Amino acid sequence: GGTEVEGYSKTEGAWVISLNKRQYMVTNAAECAEKCNTETSFTCKSFMYVEKDQECWTAASNSKTEDILRRRSSALYDKNEYLLECVNGIGTDYRGTKSRTKTGKGCQRWEARFPHKPK
Repeated sequence: GGTEVEGYSKTEGAWVISLNKRQYMVTNAAECAEKCNTETSFTCKSFMYVEKDQECWTAASNSKTEDILRRRSSALYDKNEYLLECVNGIGTDYRGTKSRTKTGKGCQRWEARFPHKPK
């Protein structure tokens, strides 16, 4: 016990490649989750925790965006809200992975002002 972290899904022995990642030294997985939750340099979608080295890696990618690599000493924690396809589609807190509509139209990019102005 003690390695489950609220709001995250754990995969034992896993690692994801992320161009955006930061390393921290922590004493447990919960502390690492805190680093992910408060990460300011990118949107943290997952973290890797290496217990034997007390190493914490926050990452901008997760198991949905990248392939999972096997890494014996590491545990991957995916932030649950980013694992869902599309959450609370009220336009304010989209966290999904789909970039096309049901009919196959590409979704509007966040920075685009046309056809809709993002709220």
